[in-house]
Amino acid sequence: MKAILSRCSRLAPFLPLPLTESPNRMQVSEGAVRILIVEDSPLVQKMYGLAFSQRQHTLVTAANGRLALSILDADEGNFDLILLDLRMPDMNGVEFLSELPRHSGAGIPVVLTTAEPPGSPMLQQARALGTAAVVHKPWRPNELRDLVRTVVPEEIA
Repeated sequence: MKAILSRCSRLAPFLPLPLTESPNRMQVSEGAVRILIVEDSPLVQKMYGLAFSQRQHTLVTAANGRLALSILDADEGNFDLILLDLRMPDMNGVEFLSELPRHSGAGIPVVLTTAEPPGSPMLQQARALGTAAVVHKPWRPNELRDLVRTVVPEEIA
């Protein structure tokens, strides 16, 4: 578990902070939307931190699908949304979506965030595995926040 947590971070609005305890013990603002961000680019991870208010959102990052599945299992799937990149090392987004039903995150809405063109076979394969929406990079923070509000159930958001 320590190896998983050392490669993940909790994002603040301007600076990613290392996780020092298990995700289910993190200090979470009451009513905050818990988002698992599966993204290998540190720069894009920081952009998520800028896009989402720390008071209204708790962000946990994983650099690939394998780490994300470990986090979901350790935290018993206690997330409201997964933002998923498609192209990552070790386990890409399609592989993650294929494995997700066998893990604690089954049932959590997944939004793809990708630079893949709309007709891409990889994107089509990911959509066929079940995603709530697709956001093409580069995304605008206000558009991403609006989409999250439409995907996350109203009683949570």
